[in-house]
Amino acid sequence: MIDPRDKKYHINLSDDVENVKQGDIKAFERLFKRFFKDLVRFAYRYLNDIQLSEDTVQDVFYHIWKHRQSLDPSQNIKTYLYTAVKNRALNQIERKKVAHRYTHSQIHLMNNQTTPEDKLKNKELEENIHKAIQKLPPKGRLIFCMNRFDRLTFTEIAEILEISVKTVETHMSRSLKFLRKECSYLL
Repeated sequence: MIDPRDKKYHINLSDDVENVKQGDIKAFERLFKRFFKDLVRFAYRYLNDIQLSEDTVQDVFYHIWKHRQSLDPSQNIKTYLYTAVKNRALNQIERKKVAHRYTHSQIHLMNNQTTPEDKLKNKELEENIHKAIQKLPPKGRLIFCMNRFDRLTFTEIAEILEISVKTVETHMSRSLKFLRKECSYLL
């Protein structure tokens, strides 16, 4: 058994890192065998899934091999490995959360699917609102559509139409009042 407090351990470790940097597959295998089990146990503390923990550690070692030229033998490889495993485990946890939220939202959407009857009612409602908007005076209709459909602010509308913000507010107020009255039967 290798004792991490032994000076030879650290010398061999930095030699192995230097050799990995040079492309020595045997040195890489020694690093892998030396740390794999401990890193899997460490990852498991975060992930509570042995297979995912093993995959996470393997990903870290794959990344090391792929980017071996950037290894720094003077740096503590053990610290690097544990930090990399922790970061990957936290990323896995975040991915699980995102996947769970996505799945939950999809289930929610499936449960709230509109029926053909609902679609027909929504289409009729849309048509009636569109007809009411068409009844607005031209300037009021333009300002209403710029605000509600183009998502422009009152200030932006005023600049574009070269009118005061107060005039935009007045037109919007009148348009909304008219539409509430015109569409009151729909609600």
